[in-house]
Amino acid sequence: MKHILYMLSICSFIVTSSCYGPRINKKNIDGSAVPKHPIAKSRDGSLKLTLENLLVRNSPSSWAKDANWDEYIFQFENLSDSVIIIEDIAVINSLDLEVTLRKNRKDLNKATKLVKKLFKQSGIKLKIGEGSTQMLETSITATVLGAGLGASAASGGTIGLSAGTLTTAGGAVFVAVPAIAIGGILKIVNNSKINNEIIKRQTHLPIAIKPSEKTSIDLFYPIIPGPRSIIVEYEIDGRVHYLKQILNENLSHLHYKSIKNH
Repeated sequence: MKHILYMLSICSFIVTSSCYGPRINKKNIDGSAVPKHPIAKSRDGSLKLTLENLLVRNSPSSWAKDANWDEYIFQFENLSDSVIIIEDIAVINSLDLEVTLRKNRKDLNKATKLVKKLFKQSGIKLKIGEGSTQMLETSITATVLGAGLGASAASGGTIGLSAGTLTTAGGAVFVAVPAIAIGGILKIVNNSKINNEIIKRQTHLPIAIKPSEKTSIDLFYPIIPGPRSIIVEYEIDGRVHYLKQILNENLSHLHYKSIKNH
């Protein structure tokens, strides 16, 4: 029996002392840890946009540990007398690339790898989550810029972005499970939990907003180094409009390993 407990304690140590990809941060999973002030606000004659929260890898209010993506949480208010349909929301990064949302963990990981590759080719070193701590802990007011009917969201491009061993010792029988097997199993479990949470939290576009109504929209993107602006495409009375939000300069170093490269 002692041998069994000994092996279990070893396995427990391996599991708790190792990192097997993104996993749930239980203390923030209920969403109670939110910024005291919104990060950015913008409006035109019909629609008001507030960026309420931006969750990046290991930010203070993040529900995931070691995330390979960025989560943008918006609030929209319909200022018009007609129904507004939010069709799409893109974010422009520091390379002037338009980054589009992703709907699951696998696609987010693939797109983030592409982002890192593109920035590396541009001579810019990235480290997910770096350059963000101060930005996420303070109130940031962005420049307001409303773009009306027919405004362009043009950008430089788009990131469409072994088995255990049965052993006997002193009369006790136990299974010695290799650390790599434990890690593999744990990673599969974590990946499933993370993917389920992403699917649960995300908002499915398009979404309709009634007159005078306020609506929260939660979207996931691959990492967006140095985000410069947010482009909202919406429809009102059958006509397409774009609302552009210019983000504060304090966000320009987000995900940069060194600001000297910026």
